[in-house]
Amino acid sequence: MKILPLLFCGMLIFSRATAGDYTVDSTAANRVTFFAKATLGAFTGTTGRVYGTVEWNRQDSRSNRVYLEVDLGSLDTGSGKRNKHMREKYLETGKFPVAVFEGVFSPDSVISDSLTRVQVRGRLTIHGITQPLNIKAKLITTDRNIRVLAAFPVNIRDFGIKKPRFLFVSMNEKVRVQLDFFLRPRE
Repeated sequence: MKILPLLFCGMLIFSRATAGDYTVDSTAANRVTFFAKATLGAFTGTTGRVYGTVEWNRQDSRSNRVYLEVDLGSLDTGSGKRNKHMREKYLETGKFPVAVFEGVFSPDSVISDSLTRVQVRGRLTIHGITQPLNIKAKLITTDRNIRVLAAFPVNIRDFGIKKPRFLFVSMNEKVRVQLDFFLRPRE
């Protein structure tokens, strides 16, 4: 009878090794950046406040899931006045404080033991509006964590955000979003 508990423990350990539950490592140098073009140049906004979980089953990619939140109220463009306008007038972070992405992913190609490219399909919610989003990402595994890199375009009008304008200066409605964050095994 002692063999049954040992077998069960062995199965549990094996399933945990092949099916990874991860969380965004809040102690790492996470970075979400948007790049915007305007009439007189360009600017960026960045935040390190990204939270979420990833379920990665290397044996069955149909169960790979991702859930991410980005704190939009913490985006910093380097200008206090621009931050205030962006947060209050355009993103309305009082009503819509976070951007949320929920989706599934499957390996696109395994480049090496430490680099995997994945195709991610899901839904992005910004400003209370949800749109489909399909992107490619790179997963770089190390002994301690997984680094996630991705970049994709977002049209702010698709999310009901007014095109920012001030006098003769206007921002392009398409921005480029770049993700660079780290995952650690969930405890």
